[in-house]
This record gives sequence, C-alpha cells and structure tokens, in this order.
Amino acid sequence: MKLEWADQHICDLETAVSVFINTHPCELSFERDLQSGDIAIVIGRCKLIPDNLCLLTADILNALRSALDYLARQLVIANHQLPSRKCGFPIFIDFELFKSMSGRMIQDMSLSAQTNIKALQPFNPGLGENRLLWALHELNNADKHHFPLAMSGRVRPSGFAAKMAEVGSKVLIRAYAEDAVIEIKEGAKLDLGISTDHGVHVDAEVTVSITLPKIGNSADRELISTLRGMCGMTKGIISLFLDEFK
Repeated sequence: MKLEWADQHICDLETAVSVFINTHPCELSFERDLQSGDIAIVIGRCKLIPDNLCLLTADILNALRSALDYLARQLVIANHQLPSRKCGFPIFIDFELFKSMSGRMIQDMSLSAQTNIKALQPFNPGLGENRLLWALHELNNADKHHFPLAMSGRVRPSGFAAKMAEVGSKVLIRAYAEDAVIEIKEGAKLDLGISTDHGVHVDAEVTVSITLPKIGNSADRELISTLRGMCGMTKGIISLFLDEFK
C-alpha cells in the first residue's frame, strides 16, 4: 500500500513541479566583464519553491522508508516470531554501528533474511554515500529530526549560441562545460567560459530543475528521477525476500 501511494504521489509531485517551473521562477541575464570580455549568467529575482513541493517530497520519502520497516516486521512474522518494538530495517554506512545496533532490529528474522539485509548495507564496498538506500535513510531522518526538507533549483546552460552583431567581431570559446550548474538564488553567477568582443550578442538556453539536498559529498540529485529510483529500489529490495514468505 505504501509503495502504491508513493508511486501515485510521485506522479502528483512531478505535475506540481512542472507547474512551478512553467511560472519561470527566476530572472536570468547576461553580464560581460568590461576588462576580460568574459560572459556570465546572472540570477536575478527568484520565486520561493512552494511549501507543498517540500511537504509532498517528505511524505514520499517517509512512505518509502516505512515500507522497508514494514518488510522487517513481516520477515519476523514469517519466521514465526512476534516483532518487538525495536524491530525495523537497519540502514548503516558504518559497519561498527551496524554490528552494535542492528542485532535488536533483525534478531528474530531468519538467518537468510539477516544475511540479505547485511549485504544491502551502504557500508559494503562500492556503495557508501552514493547509494540510494543511504540517501533515502538520511533524507527521511533529516526531515523528521534535524531540519525541514529543502530543495534548490538549478539552471543548466545548454545549446549555447553566439550571434555576431557586426562583421569582424570575434567570439572566442575557451572551454564551455555543458554540465555546469548554478544554484538559483539571487545574485548567483555562472561563468560560461566564453570571451567576446564588444558588440557581440550572446544567448544561451537554460533549463530549471529541482534537486534534493546533498547527502555528504554526493552529487546533486534531481528530485523526480531520484524519487522514482528510490521507489524502484524499494520494490527491488522487497522482491529479494519473497522466498521468506513461502
């Protein structure tokens, strides 16, 4: 039920995000350095991201995390035990914390279920902070215990085009990074890596996206695609334990 709810509300959130972005939430302009000729995008007045987007995101994260705790309880019942108040699905990035704290959460499950849960932990090699499971855990905890869930807009320059205003004008493209991003906040600047003569008109296409807060040193995560990834991940985790219920 929680996964079905999350699926539906991710669709609702995607619609709400599109509506917000279509309001053109920020003003953009180009600024030319008079000495170097370097061109930068400058963010002007910005709209605040609506509270309903943050609240719905928090609810989706909570539903996905709760689905894993519900799985943990069902694994205990499938092992002919009664779930305790400590029963839950552990998620740890630190192996020592997992050893000291996970026992009470999974001790009444079958050994095979405990082994599978350990194999999914973010402390395993190659996982860590970039693991979606850890991101789900941290974002859900942050919303409940530390600070309100916040999202930030990003603008990505794309499809750069420079138009010469007069014959003989030069456009020198030094190094344009297509994946450059800029936080949408008033006064923020992004150097396009382009230097021009006077009289050259510069234009660039931009796309606005909404991202989740960073977890540790992880890269920015686009909101909707990340939530869909988390939902798919949760379904995949649940499917790993189907044999426990036969």
